[in-house]
Amino acid sequence: MKYISFYTILVVFSIFTLVNAQNFQDNVTNEIMGEFPSQWDLVAGMATVDQQDGYKFINFSHGSIIKPIINEQTDNYLSDDFTVEFDMFFGLTSSIYGQRVEIRFWDGIYGYRQDDIVYKPIILKRDGLETSWEHPQPGHAKNYLNELHTLEPVWRHVKIECKTGKLKIYLDEHLVLNIPRFKMQPTMVSIGGKINDSRHDAKVGFTNFSIVSTPKETKIAMIVDRKTNKVLDINTVANLQKLPDLRLIYPNTKTYFGTISGNHEVRPYEFSDVKKPDINIQNTDNQTVRPYEFSDIKKPQFIDINTYGRYTLLPEKEAQMVFNFEKEFITENLRFDSSELYVIKTSGNTLPGNYFETKTSLQTPTKTLTVKDNFLYVLPNQDAEHIGETEKNLETNTNTNINAPSISTNTPVLGNTDPNIQENIISSSQNQNMADDTCGAVPTEAQIQILADSSSLFNKRLKFLENFTVEDLRGLPTVQYIDGQFILPQQVRFSTSPTENYTIIPIAAHILRLSNRQGGLSLEDLYASVNRANELFDKYGVYLHLDKISFIDNDEMFNTSLVFGDDVDEEVEVLNIPNNNIEGKLNIYFVKNTKDVNNKSGWSWSSFPSESIRDQHIIMNNAAGGTVLVHEIGHWFNLLHTHEVDRTSLENINGDNCSTAGDYCCDTPADPGLNSTVVKNCIYTGAATDSSNNSYNPDPTNFMSYAPSLCKNVFSDDQIKRMYTAYLGMEEDRGYRFEVNGGIGQNIQTASLSPGWKAVEHFEIGNKTYMACFNDTTSEIAIHELRKHGQLGSKMDYKDYTSNMSFVGAFRKGLNNYLVLMNYSNGELGIIKLNSNGTLGAAQPYQVGFGWGSAFINANKYLVLFKREAGTATYTLNADGRLGEKIAENQHYYNSSHIVESFGQNMIFYNPNDGYARKASINQTGIFNLMTGDPTFVDNNWTTVTYAPILNNYGQKIPNIIFLDKNSGQIMQYNLTENWKIGENWYNSSKINGNIEPGFDTITPYDVFDGNRYRNYVMISNSTTGKILTYHLNNNL
Repeated sequence: MKYISFYTILVVFSIFTLVNAQNFQDNVTNEIMGEFPSQWDLVAGMATVDQQDGYKFINFSHGSIIKPIINEQTDNYLSDDFTVEFDMFFGLTSSIYGQRVEIRFWDGIYGYRQDDIVYKPIILKRDGLETSWEHPQPGHAKNYLNELHTLEPVWRHVKIECKTGKLKIYLDEHLVLNIPRFKMQPTMVSIGGKINDSRHDAKVGFTNFSIVSTPKETKIAMIVDRKTNKVLDINTVANLQKLPDLRLIYPNTKTYFGTISGNHEVRPYEFSDVKKPDINIQNTDNQTVRPYEFSDIKKPQFIDINTYGRYTLLPEKEAQMVFNFEKEFITENLRFDSSELYVIKTSGNTLPGNYFETKTSLQTPTKTLTVKDNFLYVLPNQDAEHIGETEKNLETNTNTNINAPSISTNTPVLGNTDPNIQENIISSSQNQNMADDTCGAVPTEAQIQILADSSSLFNKRLKFLENFTVEDLRGLPTVQYIDGQFILPQQVRFSTSPTENYTIIPIAAHILRLSNRQGGLSLEDLYASVNRANELFDKYGVYLHLDKISFIDNDEMFNTSLVFGDDVDEEVEVLNIPNNNIEGKLNIYFVKNTKDVNNKSGWSWSSFPSESIRDQHIIMNNAAGGTVLVHEIGHWFNLLHTHEVDRTSLENINGDNCSTAGDYCCDTPADPGLNSTVVKNCIYTGAATDSSNNSYNPDPTNFMSYAPSLCKNVFSDDQIKRMYTAYLGMEEDRGYRFEVNGGIGQNIQTASLSPGWKAVEHFEIGNKTYMACFNDTTSEIAIHELRKHGQLGSKMDYKDYTSNMSFVGAFRKGLNNYLVLMNYSNGELGIIKLNSNGTLGAAQPYQVGFGWGSAFINANKYLVLFKREAGTATYTLNADGRLGEKIAENQHYYNSSHIVESFGQNMIFYNPNDGYARKASINQTGIFNLMTGDPTFVDNNWTTVTYAPILNNYGQKIPNIIFLDKNSGQIMQYNLTENWKIGENWYNSSKINGNIEPGFDTITPYDVFDGNRYRNYVMISNSTTGKILTYHLNNNL
């Protein structure tokens, strides 16, 4: 079975034939010459099968109209989105206006009428088209192309695309009609022809007629019990939005979002009855008739979903349900905004048949869907990662694309794996001796005493915070203890939404490498681990911010295996932690070599709260990933293992000593010690018992257990409250508070120019660096000198150019620098040479034609133009700085609404309509193309995309790209992979209160040599007000 792209799993039921959303392909080659085509129905006139140039086609008489027969029907087959394609033939003519083909989207002869919206037929001719409409306002469109003008016999290919409410028509790949708001939803189509020609033998007709309909998608949700992983319901998001309080209806559950396409219904009873299968149907008099039976739904024919539970959603047998199982939400915390409900659409092969009628399980690398006791379960998959290992290597870093928010896993594979594996029983005493399932984090006696003593400051604070919910606490910096009382910070606005405020943990990541700067954890893997941890922490209001990254390049340190378990804490001396720790941060050391006293390798561990310098760090093995990081941070904030017995006593299964034994959390069940041997498909299968012969029932989904990492996705309420208690009491418990640097760098200057000005491009001449500023309103250019510490200096030169010009970019040829301006309304282009003293030289004018909406420079070699509608053109840039010849032009759908960021030979193409960023290139013939490979979803709100590499302390450029939202002031930064694709997001200003004020629309990166080394900066401009913010970028490397 082939992969389903974009990290989703597709479940398809395909037995019953649908009426709506049908596809059609005409096959004229099998038709009989001179007969009416068998796949069509006659509306008016006459049509016969004829032949031209060796091809059979359907030939029209004057005034003929026919319509396709699809599954024995001639109506109600077009979906919301569809594509119609065909080849039409026009014979020899004496007048170009004498022959035409007419397309009608209709429920009648003269057009499709619905709510007084009337579109007239689309009249296609050999050189273009025209059409008109009457409502809601009269209008018309006409577009004929000179290059298609001919009186000779000719074939034309037609493509009609209706997607997301937009209608586009292409004629031989020329876009000839674009209606951005197509105010109708046709359900059928017809085609006809008219001949007003002096030639009696003139032919007009078509062949290869096809319809591809995309079924309408509805957002749906799968609600799953967090402990048992049983699917409790599959419902529409619209239903969920109607509920007053999800936490009361579905406590302790998680939700996966998805879509359903094709026909479906919702069970005809109240949502609150979903958990009550033995309900009764009531008649119209509100009298109970008899128990509800699934067979009450007669038509259409739905799948028998009682096979795997009694769920609300009823799909027809050819409906497709697509779920994103790689991002889960705590149901109780859901708020239905657009960001949380974005669902990745899938493409590729479908899974034939009603899958769960013949099979009991469906496996992906991360999840197994299985039917057990007539219910569907969504179980994390052990085989996706290193089974049998816990904190020594709980998960492996994977480099994956994030097509939608917060996905980091392998591409799912559809398969059939029997989940019923022979259970292996292991006793608690045996488990304690398994070193590969033992964590390195063990609190000292003194630290345990703090947790055990009800009069300790920690427990007093914990009792005080019991009066507040997690939603109240998230975002608070601290809770002070003054004169025996706890005091909340003044002027704190408690969060009213789980996504409004975040408790920020600033991370100082120390990466151990060889002296040649090799062998350490890659930045890409670091970003992936932190991102994965943030996905897991998100539902608890916690955000890890990579505040500082430092490298320790030392051969001796790198080659030393740090040992845990000998009570020496040797890493403190080996890594020189007292000097390397950064105050006000959570210091995490990423190392290659760790082991225990039994020489087992791959360990990670954390210190527990203490004011000692020896207890202010976390050691992470490079092979560990995000789930391990969450686990270790749990320790850092005072959480014990759920099976803790080293410093506490064994917790009783009945829980009567839960507050004084085990992990001290009464809402985590007693745990005998988990590992992959006694956890199958994230369900405990062990047979351990306590002294009273009671069986254990631990929670394999808890982060602080030793279950396989893919099972772990929750903290209990008590655990979260304890973590917040430790966080808010760091001043008392550890002796310091976190300090968060929320900006994208150090703000070194705020300049206020006149309205309209913005910084656009820097350039070097000799040993001096300059910044060109441009005024969008007046088309003026000013050249400023840049100071050695990056600030905007004095104005060196100024010129006023022709109005309505826009700044395009800059390029360099030899030692000379050039600026490019363009008037997109009339096609006027200007190339300005910069003089050797940084002043503006002469401008060379050019004319490149009309219809352009944006342009950019690539690799100092090409000028690429984007049309307002669709299409691109490429010009060369000559060695003397003049505009060269046009070497390519095409009619791709790319247009000026798309954003292209060009840097060196590389380009990033961002489409705000779908929110994806893709790698792009200029091919050898000069044509702009998108590169193959998976795109990266970065959301669809960005207005500016800028390549801004970060210089580290060694002068190396770290590839980096910045996205800016003008409307909110949000900034996100992504690293770029070795093949120049967008990688991991590592900075999000909205999570750390780091948004700049709205209105800034331009980011300009630049480097300045300060006498010792180059340092890099960005200027962020508000072209409306003229305000410019300048940041030094390399403050975190």
